[in-house]
Amino acid sequence: MNEFSKYETALASLRCYARMHNYEFRIAVSAHFLQCFTRDFMFARHCIVAEHLYIADYTLFLDADMAVVSPKRKIEEWIDPRFDLTLYERFINFEIAAGSYIAKNTKWTFDFLKKFAKYGDELEEKVVGSDNAALHMFLADELYPEMRDEFEPCRKAQQKVKWGIDLYVYEVCVRMTIGNQLYMKNVRMLRKGTGWVRDVWLADSRWSPDRDFILHGLQEARVENFTGQFVERAKLPWMRKAFYYKLFNKIPDIHKCYDPDYDFDLDERFIKSKAEVDEILREIKADVDESKWNFAGMLPNFIDF
Repeated sequence: MNEFSKYETALASLRCYARMHNYEFRIAVSAHFLQCFTRDFMFARHCIVAEHLYIADYTLFLDADMAVVSPKRKIEEWIDPRFDLTLYERFINFEIAAGSYIAKNTKWTFDFLKKFAKYGDELEEKVVGSDNAALHMFLADELYPEMRDEFEPCRKAQQKVKWGIDLYVYEVCVRMTIGNQLYMKNVRMLRKGTGWVRDVWLADSRWSPDRDFILHGLQEARVENFTGQFVERAKLPWMRKAFYYKLFNKIPDIHKCYDPDYDFDLDERFIKSKAEVDEILREIKADVDESKWNFAGMLPNFIDF
């Protein structure tokens, strides 16, 4: 299985969607961008995005395992011209996601992404959580330089991250120091559930065309057979979370993708009402919000004030 075939369905949905709406679609291959080499490829990809900014006014960067399920929705729904970069908050934890964002073609965005790409090499060793984790401290340094002292406990926590619990403590520290701000100078952040993408397994592959646009986590190797019984996958151990049921009956037909009204052939067993999916996500969010305070209470154990 080559790299592209691992994400065959997701990539086919993106390619078709782009053709339907006359968007430029590109798959970036890191080997073609030697000027973006970094120790950790996850950082290099942000340099590669910067190198593509000139193509259009806005670039929607996506991981390869993200698939469009509502092809009649438009990317423009999430564009705010007042901001150079639009990020979103992941649903299952406290992370500001690094795996997808909307980047405006400006010098500020270009410089920000280039600098973030190099940031990984400045850290002492491979970062637990890679660019997703590092993005938090980088945002703090870049957007709030006057608050360096306030972020110092978070920086100390970052240096001690060894595994998942440490990572969440560090991320909660940064998020709580920033506060509930959604607009941070050149950057806008979208709250849980209001972005253009969410993890497919959150609702055990259930989704609604009235709330969902792109689903994340569609790797061919992680498809499970549906038994007819849904599970609370968000409460399963991490390695059991990342599986999903086959959503596409057929891969989108590229020859039909010139029609902006083309409907993807999707399994109706997983298409639910907005109210049903919202209720599932509401329960998950309540658990995540409660755990935030538990992780915040662990912070003194990770640092010396």
